[in-house]
Amino acid sequence: MAFWNSFCYAGARGVGLRERRFLYHESGRCHFPEDFPECRDAYRCWAQFEIQIASERWSRRPPSKRVNFVIYRAPEPFGVADWLETALSLQKHSTSTEEASVTKLVIIRSCKDLTEYSAQRANLQHSLSFLSSVRYLVRVRLHPCGRASLDSNALICSADVPEEYLGGTSDQTAAEHHQPVTPLEEPRGNVHDHQPTRPVIGRVTSSHYSWSDGCIRAYGFVLADAICGRMRVGRDSPTWNLQRPALVRDVTSLVYREVRLEPVLDDHP
Repeated sequence: MAFWNSFCYAGARGVGLRERRFLYHESGRCHFPEDFPECRDAYRCWAQFEIQIASERWSRRPPSKRVNFVIYRAPEPFGVADWLETALSLQKHSTSTEEASVTKLVIIRSCKDLTEYSAQRANLQHSLSFLSSVRYLVRVRLHPCGRASLDSNALICSADVPEEYLGGTSDQTAAEHHQPVTPLEEPRGNVHDHQPTRPVIGRVTSSHYSWSDGCIRAYGFVLADAICGRMRVGRDSPTWNLQRPALVRDVTSLVYREVRLEPVLDDHP
């Protein structure tokens, strides 16, 4: 006890696992195992435990008070159990055969690897085995529009909509015609049609209020192909087109929000 008292008198503060995760999130560092889905055994053990807790919390509520995830078109509403098996695609309709052909998961964590993947992808687009057998993901930081909170496990979707519905263009067009801005909204689902109508390119893994930023700071994983479409290779290092937005929505909401995706790479400032 005297050993720990000396630390406390010196100004040290003890933290638990939850506070440790908050510190890693605030500094942008990866926390094991939730930020290392390539370690499949460790990640699945942690994810299944978290999913079980969330599922039991949901089932304890009366049936009339439970969230109907079918209406919200929310696949895997309690969390992603395995990033190799979850449904991610850049196209609106992906077949189960394409998803079953993915046999390997690779997380790109350096700027060099992402540049090499982009060049390899451009040269081997005709090779279906290269594009379908390996799933490449990139960890990103999300910059959502507005100050509203963003839940973990939110859906990151491709913004395949006309430009007049995105960003300042919609505000400017609405101001010229004296009309309110129409939000992008997902149609309500039903038992026979409960999948998202937009292609899901990733999921949010952690989202908390940042004291250093004064707003919500969120991180997640998206398909590397979605990042390559926003990348411009320069002489020294690649730059990202942050003005090209994506869409994000919570699993308990039908309304989409614009979000900027910024890759988090070890060798990129």
